[in-house]
Amino acid sequence: MKQYRKLLILGFIFSLALLSAGCTEFGMDNTPVLKDGWTIIRPPSDVESLAEDKEFIWAGGKDGIYKINRHTFEVVDGIDCCPDMNYVDFVLVDKNGYLWAGFNEGAVRYDGKECILFDEKNGLSDRRVKVLYEDDEGRILIGTWGGVSVYDNGSWTYITSEDGLLEDMVNVIYQDDDKGMWYGSYVAPKGGVSYFKDGRWQYFTISDVLMHNNINAITQDLNGGIWIGTGLYDRGGAVRLVLENGEWISDKRLSKESGLSGNKVRSLFVDDKGNVWFGSEYDGLAVKKGDIFRVLARQDGLSDMEVKCFLMDSDNNLWIGTYNGITVISGSALDYI
Repeated sequence: MKQYRKLLILGFIFSLALLSAGCTEFGMDNTPVLKDGWTIIRPPSDVESLAEDKEFIWAGGKDGIYKINRHTFEVVDGIDCCPDMNYVDFVLVDKNGYLWAGFNEGAVRYDGKECILFDEKNGLSDRRVKVLYEDDEGRILIGTWGGVSVYDNGSWTYITSEDGLLEDMVNVIYQDDDKGMWYGSYVAPKGGVSYFKDGRWQYFTISDVLMHNNINAITQDLNGGIWIGTGLYDRGGAVRLVLENGEWISDKRLSKESGLSGNKVRSLFVDDKGNVWFGSEYDGLAVKKGDIFRVLARQDGLSDMEVKCFLMDSDNNLWIGTYNGITVISGSALDYI
């Protein structure tokens, strides 16, 4: 009996230690018992991209498009008028309130009532759409396997390797604060990044600054540095570029050895405090606060270890799309990470 009591006491002390360390326990179905301010949403399962639309969040992925109430987290009706869409790689809500979705059969624009499908017959250079981006002029840039198709108030222009891209396949597009355009390609061993500003191109590959030629994400931090997430399987990393005498040069290279959760950087996000979030392919995510890294995994509340996208909503809640659902961290809970 005394031995049994000792075991109970030891178990109780161990549980307290876990709680005090901020660990998340697992329930009977092997899902995390979440801390306050953490929520997991399923369905959807696989989530490639997220976009805010007033009181709702659109989530695109393997099973098409889901519409989620961003206050109650309830999954509501999606789109009825569109063609069947599987493997949606990107969703975007433009300045006019239109929803755009890119998938392997084209790009769809939805105004709440009617869908328009764009493919090679009516504008796209290639129907296999990988990314959508709205620039500061309101143009929709559509990255495809055949270059970038630019939609501007009903007219189309194109950017391909003949115009200066390293590769026609473009899966990442980003416009920096100085209106420079960044295009990333995921076609290693070639791949790399093409940068265009003021009629001039600059290129980045593994032969100079990159840690891998497969480009997964590009973003800018609060100090003006450009972060590029790269990798394939368990290789890659992140590089930070800074502008010096009109040229972008590398000032930081990060890998798992440096503090990342995994070498392949699948997604990137910079929050309003300047913290940089690195989503990995297999190993959860890492948050860089100054020079300190915090790694988060399933036991901390992530819905899955493959982190594909980030979105900060209007209430400062962070939405994290993964291979198996969405994790939402409230603004107040973010202060404790």
